[in-house]
Amino acid sequence: MLLFVWWTDGLPFGASNLDRRRLAQADVSSACTASSLESYEFSCLISEEHGVILHYTFTSAESIKIGIQANTSGYAALGWTETADEMIGSEAVIGWIDSESVASVNTYVLTAKSSSGIEEGGFEITNASASRSDNVLLVEWTRPLTTDANLEGSQNMLWSLSSETGLLYHDIARGELCVVSLAYFWQ
Repeated sequence: MLLFVWWTDGLPFGASNLDRRRLAQADVSSACTASSLESYEFSCLISEEHGVILHYTFTSAESIKIGIQANTSGYAALGWTETADEMIGSEAVIGWIDSESVASVNTYVLTAKSSSGIEEGGFEITNASASRSDNVLLVEWTRPLTTDANLEGSQNMLWSLSSETGLLYHDIARGELCVVSLAYFWQ
């Protein structure tokens, strides 16, 4: 199943899902392409300026392998949110490699716009890892596709980068993206 991804750099935050669908239908050039990484089927460029690339492959009918690749010496995060551009209430995977080369990749529930509002927990992930080549961080995990996973419609997501490791403010960049199954347009 190929997913279609676009980011909202041209839309005001809080734009309606209808606005997002119109953008997606008008800008087919944002579709994902073959991944350059061996263990992934597809990749989508999210931010050229910061080298943020979302990689994914469906490993089975029950799970998806996801990787977020970015130019950062700190952390990279990818989150799922019910409401577009709303960090509070979302769940995220945050990963980094510290100064002693120890990788940390976990899921978190974001309850406030401060580090005190980042609580460990959320959805289940397996096979979590982080690696670095030069200044490019790759955070990877496998996520089960549960019955509440929305594969036939759109999914609001957030990403962020920090120059520091740990659960800190995203000082490099942040953004919003929307993932849509191509089946969504065929309904």
